Amino acid sequence: MKDGQVNPFMAGFFAIVVLLLLAIGLSFFSKEEPEKFISHVNMAQKVLWGGDNIFEYAKNMYLSSWQKEGLSSALGLFLARKIFLLGIAWVIFVKLWVFAFIGLLLLLGIFLYRNREYFEDLYIKHKARRLLPFESKEGETILSILLKNPVPASIFHHENTEGGLLRHSLAVAWESARLCKARKLNTKLCFIAGLLHDMGKLLNYRKVKESGVPAPSPVGYKPVKRQGEVYKTLGINQEVANKLALHKLKKEYGLNINIPKEVWDVVELADSKITSKELMEKSLVLKEEYLWEVLSELTPEIEKSLFKKRGYVFVLAQRFNEVLSEILLRDEPSLSISTKPDKKGVHLVAYSVLKSFPLVKEYEGKKADRLGLFDITVDGKKYQAVYIFKIDLDLPETQKEIQVHERGVSD
Repeated sequence: MKDGQVNPFMAGFFAIVVLLLLAIGLSFFSKEEPEKFISHVNMAQKVLWGGDNIFEYAKNMYLSSWQKEGLSSALGLFLARKIFLLGIAWVIFVKLWVFAFIGLLLLLGIFLYRNREYFEDLYIKHKARRLLPFESKEGETILSILLKNPVPASIFHHENTEGGLLRHSLAVAWESARLCKARKLNTKLCFIAGLLHDMGKLLNYRKVKESGVPAPSPVGYKPVKRQGEVYKTLGINQEVANKLALHKLKKEYGLNINIPKEVWDVVELADSKITSKELMEKSLVLKEEYLWEVLSELTPEIEKSLFKKRGYVFVLAQRFNEVLSEILLRDEPSLSISTKPDKKGVHLVAYSVLKSFPLVKEYEGKKADRLGLFDITVDGKKYQAVYIFKIDLDLPETQKEIQVHERGVSD
């Protein structure tokens, strides 16, 4: 105290001391029965997990202080109650932190969900940059679009599963860059052109719900019918769709990429090579029974689509593959094949025929092409794309003269 003024700190300290002494003094006259205090402690232990040690300590202190007399008893009872209360406060404090942490996680989850498109874009752009072998805003934009739209590269042909267009376009881009390097063309531009070559399929393919879609299965295994989603084509001409896609890229994304004809020619060659490779790698291996089933169905077409001469069987590949496709689809409706050939005149099953059946690869010094095909002339009439089998088929031999040629070569 100075000049009649009271120090507020000292006044507060003395007030706390007086209250503590008063509380201890009251403990002389308010000795709660142990059973009541212990029941409170037990209830706290059941409701508030994590404070067992503190509660047990308070309980033991209360019981031991109850048996004493005088000031030590009052002080012990007082401390036991306060320790019990501190234990409750501590557990609640810890729990509040847990609840606060859970609350923060929930808030973070809500924030991420509401901004999911922004973070998805960031992830896609990061992935697009990693897929590019060089820095390019155009390439990053194109790859980001392909990553966001995982359509197949085809419906019944190569890479016909979700994300197939991205995988196929990257493969074509790399092959285009390799071919362009050998021709001393701009490899970066060739890579970008490879990414762009099938962009029209983003406009052409749509995923639709279809009831009773069979699950994919290998030949010989009966698929299980289920409801699912499949990709369908809108039927837009591919060249038109590509032009529309390039126009859209220019209008909406500011991509104005001028690609000369010589680069597109290289990309077309790369596309053909990659498509053949993909089809060969992922073609089905068929049972040999299918060979006999196809030949059996073609028997009425002897001398038209089927010829036998000197123990060799000559079959027009287009009819053979068409009938084979029909049989496979009859047995396995889930197979992603078509009975019609692609724009280059090749059936998808042609790659399976090459892997599965005993084709003659060389006939009297003439060699088959990469699909195991020859051309033949029957009494002056030329037939293109013919399979030759050396098998024992119960058919009458033709009396006509058959000459075999390598594909695209006339003797």
